[in-house]
Amino acid sequence: MKRNASVALIGAGSMGGALLRGWLSDGILACDRSAVFDPAAADWVRAAAAEHGFALNPPRGGGAFDIVVLAVKPQAAPAILPQFVTIAAAATVVSVMAGPTIASIRRDIGGAAKIVRAMPNLPAAIGHG
Repeated sequence: MKRNASVALIGAGSMGGALLRGWLSDGILACDRSAVFDPAAADWVRAAAAEHGFALNPPRGGGAFDIVVLAVKPQAAPAILPQFVTIAAAATVVSVMAGPTIASIRRDIGGAAKIVRAMPNLPAAIGHG
């Protein structure tokens, strides 16, 4: 990811949280222009938002992001992704979900033009990938 990118992270569970930790420790996230969307955000995510200044669960209609990272459970994607059509429209969408195809992601996220699938693994989860 490029330095100072504005990112919307959708899902801060195991993999999304690991990515967020890495971005924060590397200092590559433009925190003042980034957001994490997770209705059940862990205490550490809430503390990190307060410390680093990224938005936690802001209104979904506002904000333009360079990158939207999809890190939700694949079975939940059809219900969750349509809520983010507005912010995904002009962004590069990166999915770290196992299973959903680019076509299904495009359908669920409202036709976003730039979609990439990535499959981080255990080393990524511990900051060595």
